Amino acid sequence: MNPLRQLLFPSDDKKFFRMLLQFTEQVSRGATIFKDFVDTYEQLSLQDRAQRAADLKEVEHRCDEMSHIIIMRLNHSDTNVLHMQSIHSLASLLETIMDGISSVSKRMLLYGVTKPNEDVQQFALLVNNACKELVVLLSYWKESSRAHQSISRIHGIEREADYVHNLAMASLFASKRDAKEIIIYKDLYDLLEQIVDDVEYASRVVENMMAKE
Repeated sequence: MNPLRQLLFPSDDKKFFRMLLQFTEQVSRGATIFKDFVDTYEQLSLQDRAQRAADLKEVEHRCDEMSHIIIMRLNHSDTNVLHMQSIHSLASLLETIMDGISSVSKRMLLYGVTKPNEDVQQFALLVNNACKELVVLLSYWKESSRAHQSISRIHGIEREADYVHNLAMASLFASKRDAKEIIIYKDLYDLLEQIVDDVEYASRVVENMMAKE
């Protein structure tokens, strides 16, 4: 067995590893639902849009529960303090990522968005790709080369999200849109960029744990 995993998951047959992987898979599922929500948004009825947002809220609730369970079990674990903090940080980041995804869907409805623009669609793709890659990272982190490939891909996605955000903001403020629309899209862009940033932060937590092996 990999020494890091022996340290991270010393008993209860790697319970934290399984829980974190399941948590990440749930977040990735939410990201996929969100991408489909954005891609089909214009064709959906108001009722269907509300249902998709409700579906994301349900995933958010499940993620909140998973985070609570992980933290509760950490408090009753003999895992060493250093890794307890890392696992806690990763669980908190995963919860934050899903909260952000759900929040964007709710705000799109609240703001009365009728058609997500190309920048929002591009962000949705990046969020989905980043979350999928995080699943790969959690699935293969005992294989150092495979894990570092995933970390590199996530870093690349985060850099692309920064680039998309910069261009989107420049285009937004250079346009002749009214102030309300500018405020709406600025909020959405900022939230979407932060989601990708949080995925990248999560990959750093995993990378740091690997480095301490």
